[in-house]
Amino acid sequence: MDNEHILSRVTCPVCNSGKLKSIFKHRYDEPLITKYMDVAYQGNADTSFLRGIDFEIVKCRKCHFAFQKNVLKDHKLNELYNKWIDPKLAEEWHSDRNTFEESLFYIRILAFAKNYHNKPSAEIRVLDFGAGFGEFLAIAQNMGFQSYALEYSAERIRVLQNRGIPV
Repeated sequence: MDNEHILSRVTCPVCNSGKLKSIFKHRYDEPLITKYMDVAYQGNADTSFLRGIDFEIVKCRKCHFAFQKNVLKDHKLNELYNKWIDPKLAEEWHSDRNTFEESLFYIRILAFAKNYHNKPSAEIRVLDFGAGFGEFLAIAQNMGFQSYALEYSAERIRVLQNRGIPV
């Protein structure tokens, strides 16, 4: 169900299989989702175009990757990251929550990846899709991983580039 703002993925983005199983599904206009959207986007989100559309998580029956079925197209992602989320508030929130425990969590993820692949860190590439302000990738770089970011927010891209993280 593609429209001008939403892309509905009917195949797995990892293995391209069309064998998908719905594991969570609620309409965007249900109170559960609208309340979340109001809080998450500080009341800045114009979600009227989402009426009648499902927020749905599906799981690929072939490779077991779970992903959101209906996603915003690029122009709406740009709006989300540069208008719905106030960049200054996001940076303040981000600086308040960066904790030692969070850093340890990232280190554990990266140690697992290194052990799983049984390779030196320098031979492993890490892509953080929606990298935010880049804490995870900064830690990955410090551990020797090849680190790359994919990010929509112009403000966050600036921060990532200032940290030396390829975007």
